[in-house]
Order: sequence, then C-alpha cells, then structure tokens
Amino acid sequence: MKINTIGLSKSIGICLLTATLFIFGNLKTYAQPQCTISMSSVTGNPATNCSYGSITIGTITLGTDIDPSTLRVTVLKSPYGQNDTVTQGWGTLVNGNTIPNIPAGNSYRVFLRGMCSNGTVITSSYATVSVASTATMIDATLVQGTDTDIHGTRIATPGCKNGRIQLRIVGGSLPYRIEVYQGNSIAGPLYDTVTIYGPMFPVSTNLDYRNYYSVLAEAGTYTVKVIDNCGNAPAPILVTVGEANPLSSKFNKSMLC
Repeated sequence: MKINTIGLSKSIGICLLTATLFIFGNLKTYAQPQCTISMSSVTGNPATNCSYGSITIGTITLGTDIDPSTLRVTVLKSPYGQNDTVTQGWGTLVNGNTIPNIPAGNSYRVFLRGMCSNGTVITSSYATVSVASTATMIDATLVQGTDTDIHGTRIATPGCKNGRIQLRIVGGSLPYRIEVYQGNSIAGPLYDTVTIYGPMFPVSTNLDYRNYYSVLAEAGTYTVKVIDNCGNAPAPILVTVGEANPLSSKFNKSMLC
C-alpha cells in the first residue's frame, strides 16, 4: 500500500502548530512579573514660611517584581548634576508622597528608582518642577502720626517704664522677636525683648497704640531690632522716648507709675 507522505506531513505540521499556539496562547493568561516603576504626577509646592517648600508625587505604581522597600526618590536641583542632589534615600517617602524642606526659587528634576528581584535597579521617567516662594521680607518702621499717642513713641513719666515704642511690622513670618538695646546701636546693653505671636490689629480711623506693636520703655535712647521666624531682620531703628514734665498742664495721674 502506498502512503501519502506529503499529506501526512502536512497533517502532523498542522497538529504541531495548533498545539504550539494553544500552549503559548494559554501562557498569556498567566500574570508575568513586571519590573516597572512610574509616577502619575509631580507638583512643586511654594514656600509660605521662610524659604522652604515641598514636592508632592502623585500615585506611584510599582510592577509586581519591584520590592516596595527598595523605593528610592531622587531630587536634583538645576542644572541637575549629581552634586546638586537635594534628597535621596531608600524607604518610604515622608508624609505620604510629599518631600519637605525643598529650598524655594529653584527648578528640580524628580525621579524614582526601585530594585527588581534579580537585582536590577530600574528608574522611572523624570519630571521637572519649580518650587516658588510666596514669603515676603519683613519690614519694620516707627508709627507715623502727629499726635503723641499714635506717633513712634509715647513719653514716659520720670523713673517709670510706661513710655511706648510703637512699631508697624509687615511681611516676614510670625512670630516676631523685638529686641530693644540701650543707646544708639545694637552693641549697647539689651534692655528688653518682646515676642509677638499674632498679627497687628487692623488700622482704624480711631488710631491709638493698639493698632500697632508696642514696647514699654523708660525715657531714653534705644535701638530696636526686629527679627522674624526665618531669622530675617530689617535695619535697626534708632528711637528716643521722651520724658513727661510733671509741671505741664497735660500731665495727669494716668501718667504715674
């Protein structure tokens, strides 16, 4: 009997191809380890206190072959050289996905790294963000006015600490520290210190010292230095607190110690 070898070969080939497609087709239904890492977004948060802002990373997606404990974040300051690394380290990001204490006024390149099970380190795509500064510089001046009660100083009774140095302070970051030195420079003896934790009262049409920061003082010459929470300070202010004349018609018992 003559066997059709050509037809038999075709049948065997078709069977092998079908089996191969079946086997490899079924392999696609199994989850394969993925050595991938990505982040959905990166946002630079402006500095509102002193000179440091933060960077927030959106959703971080790790492949199934990435060990989460090997997650590493790197922040490079422009021009993005390795010597300009701001922060990097293995482990969990601080405060969720927020990186604090980023100096304001710079551009940064941010990316993630993780390690696969075979020891390969993989890097995500990088994102470039800027951290702006919304903080304002502190400024301090003596209150300006024509009446003694709302001028830069209020006179003191002889021998009494009831005079006033009245300041308008704007900008900077609370709390403010007011240092009062005796004499015409901050090299003189420290007379008093006052810490201000809240903002000034709103200025009204009925002006008095309550609209401003006041420091009690005896009659004399003083140098006043104002420092904000960031350590910034405007130029020292030279001020003289006058002394009341008990013989004056304007002198009254309320001015006594």
